[in-house]
Amino acid sequence: MKKREIVRGKEPRKRTSSKRSKKSPGGRKKTGLLPVALLLAVGCLLALFAAKELRDFIGGKLADGHRLERIEIATTGTLPRSNVIQLLKIPRGASLGAIDIVRCRNNLLKCPQVRDAHVERAYPHTIRVKILERTPVFKLFSSREKTWLFVAEDGFVFTCAGVDPSPSTVPQLNCSAEAGTTLFFVAELCRIMEEARSINGPFVESWTAVSVDEANYSRTGRIDEFEVRCGSIAHLRLRSGDLVRQFAELEYVLTDARERHMLPLEKVDLSIRGRAYVKPMARGK
Repeated sequence: MKKREIVRGKEPRKRTSSKRSKKSPGGRKKTGLLPVALLLAVGCLLALFAAKELRDFIGGKLADGHRLERIEIATTGTLPRSNVIQLLKIPRGASLGAIDIVRCRNNLLKCPQVRDAHVERAYPHTIRVKILERTPVFKLFSSREKTWLFVAEDGFVFTCAGVDPSPSTVPQLNCSAEAGTTLFFVAELCRIMEEARSINGPFVESWTAVSVDEANYSRTGRIDEFEVRCGSIAHLRLRSGDLVRQFAELEYVLTDARERHMLPLEKVDLSIRGRAYVKPMARGK
């Protein structure tokens, strides 16, 4: 038999093959954060879905028995009723309480012809729509789009449904532009024309076309001169200032031409003080 070795009077301990499990300093096993984040995300999605279902349920209960039967439309312009109905995008057979009137208003505002809009429910079965349209003060022909466009007082260029541009009472603006753009000189041109109307309204209403030097306006920010066309004069050039004097001189020119049977005239230039340039119409025109 083998003798046991004695170290310092103690019997050596036996080694065990079993290993202790490693633990974290706190004595607990580490847990990943990913499952917790996934649970939170799923919970949020379920909460949003439940909120939507609750909103639809309440909306359906509120709209119970109140089906949309009539749409009342009031507008300040010429936008046809069929266009308004199409823009509203209200589903057929919709309940009055379930119609999203905010979305309906936003749909109307997407139309360039609409400046502002108001949509409201009128129980038990009506939607009321009030539209403020842009007022066309000029028309122009877009060579790129091959169509007539209209210009609002602030210079915004837009298509205008319900208006035939050929017999339109608004004068033509001789310039190039596209729908959705803004002609910044138009605001000042409208101010000048309003001043001219206060001097001789009937004559200004006879203007069929207006031309402005856009390049000069871009440099100076002012309209110094402009040209108009009317029934008695093909090209009438005026200065934006001192319109009273120019209109008085024009009255004298027209009276003299009428007595000489020279109307209509080809060109009249009153832009230079103290001088009136008059060119008769060539024969055969």
